[in-house]
Amino acid sequence: MLSIEEGLLGLPPAYRDRALANLYKADSKRKHRKAATETTTSVAYAVDLGFTWCETPEGSLFWSKMNDILDYDDYKVEDFPEIPKVPIAEY
Repeated sequence: MLSIEEGLLGLPPAYRDRALANLYKADSKRKHRKAATETTTSVAYAVDLGFTWCETPEGSLFWSKMNDILDYDDYKVEDFPEIPKVPIAEY
C-alpha cells in the first residue's frame, strides 16, 4: 500500500508536480492530511482520491482523461493529455 502522496510520485514529472500541488492545496483545506493518512494501490487511484478535479486549475476533463489512461497497466506517457496552459495550483 502507498500513501496518496507516494502514489502520485509515480507520475511523470510535469504531471506529478501538478497532482501534488493540487493534493497539497486540497489538504490545506482539510482537517486531516489525506496525503499522509489515506492509502492507495495504484497511481490511478491516487489521482482519483487525491483532490477534487473540478477545483483544480487543470479542470475535471483533464484529470478524467488522465485517470482513464492510468487505469491501464500498459499506459504510455505519449497518451497523456496535453497539460493545459494554466498556472500550477498554489498551496
